[in-house]
Amino acid sequence: ESGTGIARGDELTAHEVAALCIPKELNSDLSLSKYMKRMKLCFTVTTPTLTLTPDMLECIDDIVSPTGNVMTDGCGLVSRDALDAIYSRYIVNREAREALLGGASSPFPVELRCKHSSFMWRLGGLKGEMILDDRLGPGIKVQYRPSQLKYDVPLTSDKAAIDASSSAYDFLHTIEIKAWDMPPPPAHLSRDIVQILEERGVPKEYFVSLARKEITQLKALRSDEELLLKRYKARKYLRDSKELFDDDMLWRMLTAGVPLNEPVMQRKVNDFISEELQSFREKSRFLVEKSRHLRMFPDVTGLLEPEEAFIAIGDDQSVQYEIERHSTHLVAMRLPSYFKGDLRKLKIVSKSELLQRCPKNSVFFNGITVGLILSTKGDRSQAEMMSGGDFDGD
Repeated sequence: ESGTGIARGDELTAHEVAALCIPKELNSDLSLSKYMKRMKLCFTVTTPTLTLTPDMLECIDDIVSPTGNVMTDGCGLVSRDALDAIYSRYIVNREAREALLGGASSPFPVELRCKHSSFMWRLGGLKGEMILDDRLGPGIKVQYRPSQLKYDVPLTSDKAAIDASSSAYDFLHTIEIKAWDMPPPPAHLSRDIVQILEERGVPKEYFVSLARKEITQLKALRSDEELLLKRYKARKYLRDSKELFDDDMLWRMLTAGVPLNEPVMQRKVNDFISEELQSFREKSRFLVEKSRHLRMFPDVTGLLEPEEAFIAIGDDQSVQYEIERHSTHLVAMRLPSYFKGDLRKLKIVSKSELLQRCPKNSVFFNGITVGLILSTKGDRSQAEMMSGGDFDGD
């Protein structure tokens, strides 16, 4: 490791970097293939945030079914104060990065209330998702689970300790954010999902009607600016930690109010329509009304019964109200899905019903802004029933 900003005395060889990332003396049981997979995690694009002290971090047990299946695989918990502190440091470090790239930055530290309720993270050998739990009370509390540990470092290993004054302490104890939860974009079908739905009894006529509707909408994009903006936003939504539509010419022209008959705008719109037609023809990527892409999380309260789910879709309260008041069930599947059993029909449980079941534990659901919460009761988690999924966000 060498280059701009790294003093000659701080330079490291590739072998030294590898030893710092995954100490071999603590991970002697890793096979070569597993070691290489775990090493890739060390080079994920992330943003450093809060550096934890030992009293802030706690290991809690996974919820395990009577048959031995892990029901919380890949998901830990954070308190409200921890979430706000992580988010504040995230904003500061993102601005510092922009300043290095020539942008403007705030001269003062910020303390913000986080608008998100979950994030994908890295911390030493830990990875997966972390979700807000307001039941943890005041103070910075970060609770990880054994299922999130992919390899040992001095932070999480009882085989070694690390001096808080050493240069490696911050490296191993700083939470790194890979992605925050985002307002969920509309979901779409795929060739595999079309086959699954057809096998589960959806008539071919339904897909023909979808195709005709798709073609009609694509024709209208050249003249309907509002429809174009909605469609483009649904397709181009970035579900990671990068800025939305960063340096995207069509997005900037649309939001700046450039008329659709402007020559460059016409060319950009035609290019987008061509991409949509190709995706439609080759991959059957039909946008589906009343659907959302959501991350899955386990119910850590035990209030949801098997085959039940709680859904939160962000700030659109009218849609949330419609779901809770007028919808009784949802159909869920992961992307990708391959088998007809991956399609899960679940009963929707509202916040008011959860409040009646247990006022104290229902506080957990009040803090969730975006996500699909699945039951941890039964022999297998619903996530595992969807092509062997888990809750680590990947």
